Amino acid sequence: MGLRDRSGDLPTHSIDCRGEQNKTESETLASGPVYPYPIRLHGPWEVSVAGAAPTRVTMPRLLPATGPTVLQRRFGLPRTIDDFERVWLVAEDVRGSSVWRLNGEKLGDVDGGSVEFEITARLRPRNDLVVEIPNAAGEVGFAGDVGLVIQCAAFLRNLRARSLG
Repeated sequence: MGLRDRSGDLPTHSIDCRGEQNKTESETLASGPVYPYPIRLHGPWEVSVAGAAPTRVTMPRLLPATGPTVLQRRFGLPRTIDDFERVWLVAEDVRGSSVWRLNGEKLGDVDGGSVEFEITARLRPRNDLVVEIPNAAGEVGFAGDVGLVIQCAAFLRNLRARSLG
């Protein structure tokens, strides 16, 4: 799951939670939310390196770091989340070993690469995302997009079809 499809564009297909593929923009708007629904968290992010005063930046971006680095992004609840929906925190091409927290609760440790955390139950009206990179050296941050993805509770991932015979 990511914020972009393989071509690098935002998803161009739209599927509603009833499994119906919408054919036109007017049908899409009439049927309600479509999935996946990406919300980018480009900025502003507050970045503090080695305890220095925070600076504001937008993501994706790689930052030079020579000590413990903290990236922080505050955001509101995207909208009312229905019972059949789930919200994922997604980051692509994370640089540096990091600890991820949402609203003070640890989501997990990441050793670079892509990140996916299901965060639906952890969301509040106002949210505080903190990414701590305790041993930063070199460039750290996000070389790819970072954001939220709203999905149906059940969805298919990496589905492939081939003809037999």
